[in-house]
Amino acid sequence: MTEAARGSTRPAETRKNWIIPPARRGRLVSAHRRRRMPPAKTLRAFGLERGKTLLDVGCGPGYFSIPACRIVGPAGAVLACDISPIMLRDARRGAKEAGAANLRLRRCKDPEIPFPDASADLALLAFVVHETASVEGILAETRRVLRPGGRAAFLEWHPRETEQGPPVGARLGKSDLTLRLGEAGFAVSRSGSLNPETYFLLARPKAARRARP
Repeated sequence: MTEAARGSTRPAETRKNWIIPPARRGRLVSAHRRRRMPPAKTLRAFGLERGKTLLDVGCGPGYFSIPACRIVGPAGAVLACDISPIMLRDARRGAKEAGAANLRLRRCKDPEIPFPDASADLALLAFVVHETASVEGILAETRRVLRPGGRAAFLEWHPRETEQGPPVGARLGKSDLTLRLGEAGFAVSRSGSLNPETYFLLARPKAARRARP
């Protein structure tokens, strides 16, 4: 059985991180993507509600973060960051056109997340973990910014050839990412697929163990 068939990838130390070039950012807001992964429907399926705060890590041109502003409403907030100033520019423009006044955009440096501790109810990392140069670092940052009771949603590509997506060698299989999450102090509560090409994991930080007296 191949690694792809088992749902795992090559060992993490040989995985190559891959970042979508800004020149190809149109694919991130394409009609094809909206059909395969409707942003508002996806966010609601992950538990985003009115009055909550979403953190969108690697927000790109705002595919998820702009629709999230309407879901959380004026009482909620959307915190979003990206390493690309071009992506952030597009997100600002889209937010202005949509009247999304509750969106806070910041530029970040991999793997840092430029928001305070315990600032989000739901963290979204949509096709971000395979891009980072430090999986351990970005997962630690994700845990840091979650409020008590918060959770994180991770979207990634299945590790096989697909019509869309990064090179197979850059992908993280579900079992590999589950293992990484466990090592980072997360417990996966739910998993599934939004379409044949991608999968998701929902995870919560594990409760800290009390030291024995």
